[in-house]
Amino acid sequence: FDAPLWFTWQGTIGVLDARIYGILANELMVALPMFIFMGIMLDRSGIAEKLMHSLVRVLGPLRGGYAITVVIVGVLLAASTGLVGASVVLLGMLSLGPMMQANYNKSLAVGTACSVGTLGILVPPSIMLVLMADRLGTSDASVGKLFMGALIPGVMLATMYVLYIVIASFIKKDLAPAPTYHEKLDGKALLKVFWAVTPPMALI
Repeated sequence: FDAPLWFTWQGTIGVLDARIYGILANELMVALPMFIFMGIMLDRSGIAEKLMHSLVRVLGPLRGGYAITVVIVGVLLAASTGLVGASVVLLGMLSLGPMMQANYNKSLAVGTACSVGTLGILVPPSIMLVLMADRLGTSDASVGKLFMGALIPGVMLATMYVLYIVIASFIKKDLAPAPTYHEKLDGKALLKVFWAVTPPMALI
């Protein structure tokens, strides 16, 4: 039986079998379904929504407070899910409605949700960094080292987002108008923020 090289065990079929087995036997890949599980937990439990509402009560009185809240929640979601798509969709669903009701500029509102969602691939732990470590396969590019290397750039980027929102809303008042009414900030509100932040931090 004179089969082409790609149809023989020495050819493509054998390589494909070894590749599939190599993926299944790779203990590093166990992290991937766990990331998806964390994202589902945050979504179904309502933790992200509670966190959003609690932070809005604290930062809402500030000009651009809603957008800053989105950045903070986005960083926690990025570290919890490690997925860009999940973070963008969840942030969009939670934040766009309140920001548009508060007469935020549409470009600022949508841009904040989309840009913060991209932190999912940078703020560790991240699925992209796990896959990159597996592909590189060297001790110099282990998962731990990639996580450490991405932490400071991720925090710096989130900080620059906050600074941009604060400066832009201060210079151009109509981008993020100050709310006309807000709830009084007291110790009870701060305690709610603490209990809302604790579950995502424990999950991470």
